[in-house]
Amino acid sequence: MEKELLSIFKYWESKLEKHEWYFIDSYESIINDLTSEDAFNSIPETVSVPLKLENSFLIGETIDFIHEIYNIADITEIHPYLETLINNKRKANG
Repeated sequence: MEKELLSIFKYWESKLEKHEWYFIDSYESIINDLTSEDAFNSIPETVSVPLKLENSFLIGETIDFIHEIYNIADITEIHPYLETLINNKRKANG
């Protein structure tokens, strides 16, 4: 999932200029066939993407995408991988 998202973000500005629904269409192409289990299993890889980005617009796009992944996974709790990251950050900050 990470590779697909980063590929979508490559040259995104020119692609968005040509097609205003570029992000929606691109996201749908990678999530349409996901089962709830596939979506759940993709969360660790997906939540790492914003950490690799510097553009705030793309970070926001990724957060919207993560929300959609959570909807497909049909869960409301924090994924254990993300919970571990949060707890480790809290411990590091004392």
